[in-house]
Amino acid sequence: MKKILGYVAMIVVAVAGYVGWTWYSFAAVTPIDPQRGVYGSDDLELWIDLNVMMPGPMRRWACETLRAREREALGGQNSLPPYGCHPDFDPNAKVDIVASMVEANLNNTEYLAKRKNATTQQIEEVKACVRTKVTAGITDDLRAQLTAEIPEGDSIVVLSQMASKADEECLAAAGL
Repeated sequence: MKKILGYVAMIVVAVAGYVGWTWYSFAAVTPIDPQRGVYGSDDLELWIDLNVMMPGPMRRWACETLRAREREALGGQNSLPPYGCHPDFDPNAKVDIVASMVEANLNNTEYLAKRKNATTQQIEEVKACVRTKVTAGITDDLRAQLTAEIPEGDSIVVLSQMASKADEECLAAAGL
């Protein structure tokens, strides 16, 4: 019996070591593609899953280390931070899927406004306009489809089209 427990303990330690090394090496050692940044890595999804389970200080260290290495590889710039690396990230927070989708579409809004050389104030005005229009356009039926266990593909397309139309209208209203 002691021999079996010894083998089990050895396997547990080996798996924990492998998981810890995988998390650490991605943040601190793995080469970063100078063209695609951290998003060019095949191991990013695994690292994100491991990183969000880490205690706060370890997660923040890994994010800061990875972002610094990416900035160095990309010549002083960063891509969007991976999931779990946002300063206000809380792994226990309840997420409103629809609000999250609306916020994701606002990244596109900001990109479009920046392409048109918008000022910071114009960008914020356009984002507020788009947020208002898209949020107002989400019916109870669409919300139910978006929050289903497996969201209906058509509902995601409808939300995306609604956001695109709002982008155009709000950019035009801001004179961009």
